[in-house]
Amino acid sequence: MGYTKGSGKKGTSSKKAAGTKKAAGPKKDDDSVPVSIIPVLSKDQKPAYANHLNISHSHNDFLLAFSNVQPAILSEKERERLEATGELVIDPTATVVVPVTIMSKIIDAMIDNYTRYLVTNRDNIKLSDSDIAILEEIDKRSNK
Repeated sequence: MGYTKGSGKKGTSSKKAAGTKKAAGPKKDDDSVPVSIIPVLSKDQKPAYANHLNISHSHNDFLLAFSNVQPAILSEKERERLEATGELVIDPTATVVVPVTIMSKIIDAMIDNYTRYLVTNRDNIKLSDSDIAILEEIDKRSNK
């Protein structure tokens, strides 16, 4: 259980020339400086709760649509549609468009953060089969 990994990821700031197809990133002759970006909610901003995520993509972007799905009283029309199609149409709480160029970094960061969460809270939460498999793999690696 010696799994620890740094919580902050360093990024670089660089400019992309207009009209180029190459992915933005640091150039060797660039004056890029590593930075840590730390978002802070202002007093006017309130975090939005979501318990459902729908992900779709185009050639260039991923669309993440976060929703808070709660038991609802449906109109007759909504109930008929649900019964006919199996679909419940709701307004998302928040939508985020993410360029495909950073999606793998987001996935890596989420896996890293979720793994640290499991290690920290393994004795205090109900673990799913996949959670147990993740922890067993971590334990196996730490015993080598």
